[in-house]
Amino acid sequence: MNPGTTTHLICAPQLDEPALVLRIGPQSGHDVAANAALVHLLCAGEEVLIQAPDAGQVGQIMVSVGDAVHAGDLLLMMEIAEADTQLYPLQVDDVVFAPACQLPPARPAPVAADEFVVTRAAARLAARMGVDLGMVADVAGRIDEEQVFDYVRQQLQNPPR
Repeated sequence: MNPGTTTHLICAPQLDEPALVLRIGPQSGHDVAANAALVHLLCAGEEVLIQAPDAGQVGQIMVSVGDAVHAGDLLLMMEIAEADTQLYPLQVDDVVFAPACQLPPARPAPVAADEFVVTRAAARLAARMGVDLGMVADVAGRIDEEQVFDYVRQQLQNPPR
């Protein structure tokens, strides 16, 4: 994920029956405009077009042509630039900051067998996506963005019934 962007999960819409992936427009890494065609599905004999919600960059594509998808299945991810939402711009021209303390280099605390470390990026991503980090599988006592994405993909591909 790039600074200043948000990852959007592009999922299949509500469908009465499983749909077939007919075409995938842009490839991973390509920039697209708002409302650009991303994925074409065939459902009940009708073509369903999935469009980009905003201008951005196509991330990982989760489906292939010929795959069967159901409502809510993850199709692809997009990186979309966040709009500046700062209501009151900071005026830092005349601000004087005190020098920072000189601290010794931080050493990571030892991790007990029943504990794990979560990266800040993973914590921010989990908070934005509403993910309980206790449900995410850690790798060697650590959770980073990749584990959060893996958990979300797994939940979207195998929703609880």
